[in-house]
Amino acid sequence: MQRSLFKRINLFSYLICTLFVSAFLAGCGSQGDRSVRLARIQALEIEPGNNSTAITLKGDRSFEPRVEAVDVPPSLEIRIPFALGQDIGNINKKLKLPRGGIKSIKVSNLRRKHGGLNIIIQMDRPFKFTSKQARNNFRIEIEYSGNLAKTTETGSKSKRAENTKQNKESQFLIPQVSGLKKSIDYTIGGKDVLSVIIFEEEELSKKAIRVSNDGFITFPLIGRVKVIGLTTNEVENEITRRLRKDFLVNPQITVQVTEFSSKFINVLGAVKTPGGIPLKGTITLLETIAKAGGVNIEGAGKNIIVLRQSEGKDKKVQHITIDLNRLLKEGDLSLNMPLRDKDTVFIPEADQIFVFGEVKSPGPYDLTDQTRSVVEAISKAGGLTKLAAANRTRVVRVEDGEERVIEVDVEKIMEGDRSHDQFLKPGDIIVVPEVYF
Repeated sequence: MQRSLFKRINLFSYLICTLFVSAFLAGCGSQGDRSVRLARIQALEIEPGNNSTAITLKGDRSFEPRVEAVDVPPSLEIRIPFALGQDIGNINKKLKLPRGGIKSIKVSNLRRKHGGLNIIIQMDRPFKFTSKQARNNFRIEIEYSGNLAKTTETGSKSKRAENTKQNKESQFLIPQVSGLKKSIDYTIGGKDVLSVIIFEEEELSKKAIRVSNDGFITFPLIGRVKVIGLTTNEVENEITRRLRKDFLVNPQITVQVTEFSSKFINVLGAVKTPGGIPLKGTITLLETIAKAGGVNIEGAGKNIIVLRQSEGKDKKVQHITIDLNRLLKEGDLSLNMPLRDKDTVFIPEADQIFVFGEVKSPGPYDLTDQTRSVVEAISKAGGLTKLAAANRTRVVRVEDGEERVIEVDVEKIMEGDRSHDQFLKPGDIIVVPEVYF
């Protein structure tokens, strides 16, 4: 009796072990099959409306697109990781484009091990958009800025007002940069926001991780990861390596920068929208001017000045002079230089000067009786900071296409020796460097 009971217990234990091993092997098999379970985008539908358009992407399973708006030319870039296009063909011909404000749609494959689609939708005018995701489809609502003109009297008035507005804005020359190659070599910096999506791991995926000032993110299971100075592909590889080592069998990861906050270029002077422009990768001078809304040709001077601070301890400021007419009107692309983080592009107006460096309020100022000399201009800019090397102040002046540097010892001027002061001319740049330590 005891022996029979013992045999039954052994048989029961054997069955339990067999079921456990089978379940474990099945789980491992499903992990290994993840790389082939890709979403197939089966359709792209366009629904034009009154001053708006709806675009719907449909797939055979759930998918998570990443959408980014581009200002010049006005377009949407949609990236769909872990996806395949089904019977894309000539999509512009199939959809009978242009229509509904959409000029063209370009679909290409992402260069990733497990596939993906990149869809660029170009519009014929500026727009705003919202998006909504369902289980197997993704809908984008596009609203264009400005109504189309109508044939009624009210419509005629609107058209005249619009034409008047366009005439006022026509003085801004916007460079055509749509044919220039787009760079994707952006390196991550402090304060950027990242999206880290792990395929079929919703609990681990994070759609908004802000990079710390010292360049780290904290990710579930693996802790702190240093991302500063890396591209998104390099971050993907690093997180994949750590998760694969101890936690996941074959993790499929997509990393994107959703908020660019670490690198900027400043554009000042005779442009439509002066200010800071987030640096999302390598960007050229023409692309920067286009993002700033173009140059006021009637009010601008003859040159573009690029101010670049060296990365060495001396923090020397380099001045690069570009002939504005040769670059914008004659199309000399040899002058279309690539820009770097913290570059300042200054396009002086006809009667403007620019104060740069260790002053409290750097920027462009009108050349008036109160800003006629170097000291007066520095005073207009709020005065010197505590780090200013006043004795090494200099004026950068372009005459007959040649750049000339005039040394001005502001320290002696402030001590009472006015003979060192320098009268300014339109387009002059005053540079106050930082003291050495």
